Formats: sequence, C-alpha cells, structure tokens
Amino acid sequence: MLNNELNSIEQVEKTVKENPATLVYFYNDNCAPCLSLRPKVIELVTEEFPKMELIFVNS
Repeated sequence: MLNNELNSIEQVEKTVKENPATLVYFYNDNCAPCLSLRPKVIELVTEEFPKMELIFVNS
C-alpha cells in the first residue's frame, strides 16, 4: 500500500492491525520539510523495506 492517504483514525488502526510493519507518515500541507522529505521516505521504503506498508496522514 505504497503512497496511500488515509483520512480517519479508524483507517489507520485497521491498516496497522492488518500489517504489523507499517510506517505512518504524518504531515501537513503547510510543512515544507514534511513535503520535501515525503519522496525520500517513499524511495527509502520502496528500496530498503519493500514489504513494509507506508501510509500518509495529513494532520
């Protein structure tokens, strides 16, 4: 589930319960460092941890 936006705590809880290796990336559209790091996080997870779930939560 790479590059997946979740919008509710219920969705996050369900994903984490179903996939113990989950990285939850919290960010905000007004946070420049959050937005600039996002592609790097996607690349790292894709290359180094291909079985890990990656979900994004706009907080």
